[in-house]
Formats: sequence, structure tokens, C-alpha cells
Amino acid sequence: MVEVIKKTFLKGRLPVITSKSAAHRIMICAAAADKPTAVTGLNDSADVAATRRCLTALGASFDDACGGVTVVTPIRLSESKKPAEYVDLYCGESGSTLRFLLPFAAAIGARARFFCEGRLPERPIDDLIAVMTKNGAKITREGGAIVVGNGISAGLYRVGGKVSSQFTSGLLMALPTLCGQSKIICDADAESKGYIDLTFDIIKKFGADAEFADGIYDVRGGRPYVSPQKITVEGDWSNAAFFIVAAALNGDVTLCGLDVNSRQPDKKILEIIRRMGGDIKIEANGDIAIKKSRLTAVDIDAGEIPDLVPVLSVAAGAAKGRAVIYNAGRLRLKESDRLAAAAAMINIAGGRAAIDGDSLIIDGADAYRPAVIDSVNDHRMAMSAAVLAYAADGEITVTNARAVEKSYPKFFDDLKKLGE
Repeated sequence: MVEVIKKTFLKGRLPVITSKSAAHRIMICAAAADKPTAVTGLNDSADVAATRRCLTALGASFDDACGGVTVVTPIRLSESKKPAEYVDLYCGESGSTLRFLLPFAAAIGARARFFCEGRLPERPIDDLIAVMTKNGAKITREGGAIVVGNGISAGLYRVGGKVSSQFTSGLLMALPTLCGQSKIICDADAESKGYIDLTFDIIKKFGADAEFADGIYDVRGGRPYVSPQKITVEGDWSNAAFFIVAAALNGDVTLCGLDVNSRQPDKKILEIIRRMGGDIKIEANGDIAIKKSRLTAVDIDAGEIPDLVPVLSVAAGAAKGRAVIYNAGRLRLKESDRLAAAAAMINIAGGRAAIDGDSLIIDGADAYRPAVIDSVNDHRMAMSAAVLAYAADGEITVTNARAVEKSYPKFFDDLKKLGE
């Protein structure tokens, strides 16, 4: 699939897509709750569909009603702990699905085979497997599958935070379903800790008996999650970032449905674009208005916000001065090597970008030139390439644009709605 983006002035109001990060967590907690939960706002991205598909295979059910409400009927945990045949769980390319459901399946006593696609088999998982194995799990690799042969027990889980916060998040969601007390000790300098905070908030909304102090998560199990009966998935700051940058480059756009008090780390996009000189106002009703601005380069710490780096590199390339995006090494472990892909995207479009260790150095240009940019089958690279068009002197052609289906299937439709 190829998308050709012509520079137009973006104008209008846009309800943002709901957060897939929150959706994964809510679905898992609802699947382990004491009664059904009515969830409003599950989006139709491939990643969310993967978690839904796997939870269904484990025994939950999802019934779509009107008004964007999905009723999640939980797994009958007492039955799932009985010996059973292996369940095949197809994660697609979703790292969240794999890293969250691996400990969850073990905790509820399911024997499962996890199948992965794309670059997911290459992405880090060994540290999570190691800490689960120390606590009773039997995990093997058979062909292309990761196989969980028996469960985990309550106890001490020591997790390094330098590879993925998702390891800690997966354990945080799984351990409340066990009998007994568990502790998770996570590196004090864990990257993307904001996503762990998001997980902690959601398990608390489902009644988890958990506390956090001095770098230790104390989780007391022995009871199912308590359904809040109704819950709404909040707006997605990660995907809103593309429209925030596009509007700052060439638009006057108001985004609806974002929570400025969200735990999502990617809400830092507001702070960063404001530091660059972006004209951003939060309206009385919470909507966010962004107008075309003269941007100036700033240095950016990517440690907590790796998913923002591709689109921030576009903003930096259109800004005045030199930007250094540092602590960006983990971008090499995403759906693509995003460090290399972001540099290539900027350079192909006539900008100047170079990699120095774990940093991306970008010198701003007056404007990007027309270019053909390959998304390298990465949803965030496809959307970033489209945003680049709003600072270009001609058309930007995005190849492998179908990659957006992973997180935002209607991205190009929403972009075109705003174009004059």
C-alpha cells in the first residue's frame, strides 16, 4: 500500500483514537475479574485485536454492543487451573501482547504456546523468561513458539528495567491472580517507568491489593480482580503526537479526548513542542489547540519516550538549529531499527541527520524536499513520514503504509479529514 501526502493546511477538530497501551491492560484485568466489565473505547488496531484474540483463547469473551461498548466476560479461573490441552496464542507483531500474557497465562495455570510474527521473535524476552523460571515456570522454545508448560508462584521477582518496562507491567497484572504475597524489585533507573505507573493505576482500578514504595511493588494475591463494572479507555497520547507535530508544522487543529493528567509518558509531547516554540493551548474543556509555529531545535531525552522519537525527528528536521535526541538506544529493538530508520527518513527528504552512539543528531533545514520514504513496515515510521509532508516543498510518498494498521488503521483517513 502506497500513500501520497500533499502539503495542505490542516484545520479542524479531531477526536483522538483511544490508547492501545491502556486497552491492553484493561482487557487483561477485565479477563481476570470477578464479573463482567463494560469497556468503552477499545480501538480496532492489530495490537489490540491480538490481545483480545489471545484472551478469548484463554477463556474470556468479548461482546460488542452499541456505542463503542464491549462487555468482557472473565475467564473462569478455577477451571483454567485444571490440567488442559495447550492453548495456541497468536500475538501477531504485538510486543505488549506477548510480554503481558506470558506471565498472565502462567499465573492462571494455562499451558500455552505463543506464536509471534514480524520482528517480534527478535525483540527482547529472555529476561522475563528468566525471572519467571526462577519462580516455577517451565518455559521452552519449540520451533517458532514460546511454550509455557506450568505456572508461576508468588514470591520475589527482580526485574531489570533497561530493556523493557513491559516485563514489570506483565508481572504486575499477573501476580494479583496468585495466592500469596509477591514483591517486584525493579531497577531504580528503569526506562519508560511511566508505563509501569499506568499499569499500576489500572490494576488498582480493578481492586488489586498492591503498594509501591522505595522501588518495590508489593502485591498481595488470593482474590480475583474486582470489576469496576464500567470503564473507559482514555485517549492515546502516542498517536496524538503525530497530529500535534503536523499542526505545529502547518495547521490549526484542535484535538479532543486527551487527558492532560494521564500517566501515559508520551503526553510529554506537549512539553517538548512547547519548548521548541509550539503554539499549544489547553482549552477549558480539556481540548488541545495547536497552531502553526516557528520551531527551534532543542535537545531531547528519549529514555522515557522512545515511541515519540520518529515524529520528534521530523519536528527537529524542520526546526532552526541542531537537536540531539539522546538515550535512544532502545529504538533499535522496536518494530524496526527506528534509530537508523529515522535518520534515513530525514536524510532522504533532504534534511541532515546522523547517529552518534545512542543519539540522533539533526540539523534543521528550511524545508524538506519531495521524497519516497519506506516505512520499513513500522507503523510509527509510516505516520512520521506522512507528518514530514507538512514541512515539505512537494509530495511525500509513503510505501508500506499499511503498517499503520498495527496501532491506527484510520490514520490516513483522519489526516485527510483535516486537510483543506
